[in-house]
Amino acid sequence: MLRVSLDLLPYGDEAKAESLGTMEIGNIKSYGNVADYSVRLNGKDIAIVKDFVRSQGAWDLVREAIKTLPHELRRGLNPPSEINDLIEFIKRMKGEKGTE
Repeated sequence: MLRVSLDLLPYGDEAKAESLGTMEIGNIKSYGNVADYSVRLNGKDIAIVKDFVRSQGAWDLVREAIKTLPHELRRGLNPPSEINDLIEFIKRMKGEKGTE
């Protein structure tokens, strides 16, 4: 399972950190290098990512999970190109391959 936490740190002040939410992505079915994943947001089942190619990596799975969220839960993450830009930036910072 992956857990993605989103916290607000006003002016970078850890003492004032506020949790904005948590996304959990759990494997529900695997067949070779392909799997289906449940997406939970703040403890509630929200969506399913189907037929994800596992070799794409964790950040691509997070991107697909965000894209499955209902529109009203993706406020601030539209259009989808912004999601892609964010994930690609994170992958570059981590030094992952395949991020042109």
